[in-house]
Amino acid sequence: MSERGNYPKRYRYTEEETNRIIEILEIIEEYRKASEIDETLECINNELLYGSGEINYVTRCKRQTCPLCRENRKYKTYLKLKEKINEQNGIRYILITFNGREISDLSKLSKEVGENNDIVAKIIRKRSIQAIMLGYIKIVEISYNKYTGKLLPHIHLLLGVREDFKKHWIRKKEIGKLEKTWKKWKKEEIKNAIDVKIVKDTENDIDTVLKYITIVGKKRIMKLDDMEIRAFFEMINDRKRLFTTSGIFK
Repeated sequence: MSERGNYPKRYRYTEEETNRIIEILEIIEEYRKASEIDETLECINNELLYGSGEINYVTRCKRQTCPLCRENRKYKTYLKLKEKINEQNGIRYILITFNGREISDLSKLSKEVGENNDIVAKIIRKRSIQAIMLGYIKIVEISYNKYTGKLLPHIHLLLGVREDFKKHWIRKKEIGKLEKTWKKWKKEEIKNAIDVKIVKDTENDIDTVLKYITIVGKKRIMKLDDMEIRAFFEMINDRKRLFTTSGIFK
């Protein structure tokens, strides 16, 4: 790490990024108390001062709603899960993505996410999944299509499975069953409803998937569209669990 005077040189936010942080705070104000916004603003201000070398320490508000603390939390989650995975032997991984309905009304988001979670919980309990599963990581994600103006709630489910899972789980057959079950419980024909990938048994491929589902280096809050940010805070306000682990990932 190079030095700037007596202070370490850190990533310096551009004027554009700083302006975007202020815009995000204005959105957050719709959902959070003034005292929480003040703490978040102080956290961001300290980071900017540290980056410019004006102070040699940073205090964190550790608020889930803080853009900077959220980035730190995501990275720590990635490191923790990577450590868990490195402790395992003879484990394979399957990544399943479940796509919900596209919605344009934020007031319907919580219901859709809740329904998706309930259906995935039922699917996890199915005998075919229980026969191979050793644990899972579940991530609720909401993406925004700027061309249609709609939100797409979806779930990434990373299954840690037995090394001999192919003896009990025939990919093509099981994908068909999963898709049929998902559409039946959603009571709707959903385009590209399910995507299933068997993760290659290499350190690089497993790490790539882990970064993908924990959103490390992806979808930094400063890069999100306003609608995606509002969707995120809607979920926080409704106390929706956006991240869940079980089994070997605990």
